[in-house]
Amino acid sequence: ALAERRADPDAATAAYRASLDRDPGGRFAARAHARLTALDRRPPADRQVLADFDRVRADYLTLGRPAARLQVAALIARAHTDAVRLELQLWQAEDALAAGDPVLAQALAVAADPACPAPLVRRALGLALRAATPAQLDAVQATIAQLQATRPGLDARIDLARLMDDIVDRQQRRVARWLSAICLALFFGLVALARPWRALTRAARGRWRPLRATLFLAWAFGGAAALGQGFEAGYGVVLGLCGVAILPITWAAGAVGAVAGPRLRRAVAALSVPATLAAVFLVLDRLGQAALMGM
Repeated sequence: ALAERRADPDAATAAYRASLDRDPGGRFAARAHARLTALDRRPPADRQVLADFDRVRADYLTLGRPAARLQVAALIARAHTDAVRLELQLWQAEDALAAGDPVLAQALAVAADPACPAPLVRRALGLALRAATPAQLDAVQATIAQLQATRPGLDARIDLARLMDDIVDRQQRRVARWLSAICLALFFGLVALARPWRALTRAARGRWRPLRATLFLAWAFGGAAALGQGFEAGYGVVLGLCGVAILPITWAAGAVGAVAGPRLRRAVAALSVPATLAAVFLVLDRLGQAALMGM
């Protein structure tokens, strides 16, 4: 490990071999074997480049981002093999994304390079998906289609079709967000026309019982949250937040029913169902794709 910190791959290899020869079943044998395997797999021409790269990553906080980027750029110029060059370029793109810089073009260039190994293609496409705005997803989709056409063996190794499905899913979710927002805006716009605050008056108070609706939702979603949490960790929070999202819609619909005329009551009742679905979708979408898949 000390030899690796000094960016001396030959000394590190010799040290790991000596450690395994002395104590093949010892406490650090598994780590020594893993590091030795990783070092042996590195291209001989670029072993020193990769050792220097490991040192830059280990000292990243000490060096700071600008100095680390300069050193990695110098290592790219020294790299002899395309695979190592692309790995360093991909690290540059990942570091730039962490800093908030635009990296989509760089990530796609790495993925589309014919010399890029399959694991790096997967990393580069994943980076491109994280960096792309909804309007830029078509560029990622075009790169994946190009890879499917030019490198047919790649699809079986990294499942390009799955990545394509992820892009379509993100595009569909973007449309669903807008539709949900429009639906909620229409619902609460109609509610505002009915002036629901009139339900707080003494005359209408008997026709609007928000406590009953609140207790019912607490019973329904509280029980579902308890069961869901027992089934799989995290489901309780999801179901609980869904109940909280539905509560304002339930209160608003009840207040309108207590004070509005028949036409407005029917319109609000008709919109309350899609508004409820919209609120639940936005909660699940905010919690991430795992929540949507689980539900």
